[in-house]
Amino acid sequence: MKNNFKKINVFIVIFLLIFNNSTLNSEEFTYEAGEIEILENGNKIKALNDVKIKTSSNIIIEAKTSTYNKKNGLLELSGNILIIDKNNNITGTSEKVFYSEPEDKIFSNTKTNFKFSNDYFAEMTNFEYFIKKKYIDSKNEVKIIDSLGNIFSVQDFRFEVDNNIFKGQNTKYIDFEKNKYLLSDVMINLSTKEISGKDLSIDFNKNTFDNLENDPRLKAKSINANKNFTSMSKGVFTTCKKNDTCPPWAIYADNIKHDKNKKILKYKNAWLKLYDIPIVYFPKFSHPDPT
Repeated sequence: MKNNFKKINVFIVIFLLIFNNSTLNSEEFTYEAGEIEILENGNKIKALNDVKIKTSSNIIIEAKTSTYNKKNGLLELSGNILIIDKNNNITGTSEKVFYSEPEDKIFSNTKTNFKFSNDYFAEMTNFEYFIKKKYIDSKNEVKIIDSLGNIFSVQDFRFEVDNNIFKGQNTKYIDFEKNKYLLSDVMINLSTKEISGKDLSIDFNKNTFDNLENDPRLKAKSINANKNFTSMSKGVFTTCKKNDTCPPWAIYADNIKHDKNKKILKYKNAWLKLYDIPIVYFPKFSHPDPT
């Protein structure tokens, strides 16, 4: 059986999917296409030419072709994929994706690019989008670039759709000033632009202090940052060149706070150490930041 027409009647497709599929228990989806083929005694539906799928969650997937397997509820889409989630301001592009109706998820093992909230762009080699559970996972490394040019490389990526939050492990981060960050855990709130994480290590750009012979760097147990302030706990800072022994000098502090508006670094309960020996204690002190 073969039907050819430019904008296929959505109600016919709904009829075919619901009344020919006794195992269909999850949400319905509809599609339009230039050409439809019903194969294998109605167990497979193939769509060609400008395929457009719409789920009941208002997610649209456009593709060149699609094949729906009635027995397992799996829809395969190929060619110039465009995923549009208008409700959550998410779009994605790929060459092949699948939609599992029983699990209510979109997934792929093909390179896929996502855009979140118009400010963050993610490159993934695989992903799973659990629609009703409202999160996107990727087990492989994910590259994220924000609108300022900051670049993140994240393992065990998860995006919580409702909260508009990224989470990840073993994160590498290069900011637009070429400072390099490492974090064991990271969470980024796309709505507030806040970043929090654990086990922070920063290698500042060598030009930061106008001395290319130095290696300015900072380590801290945790970091919380927004557009106005960055706060780090149990921090250690030095500009000394890296070597196999302790640096000639370093500042250790319970808390280091960067006021980005006033361009000041503030320290609390700080020790100046020379060759790892405590020399001077400062309950509080501050100095201008490198800018």
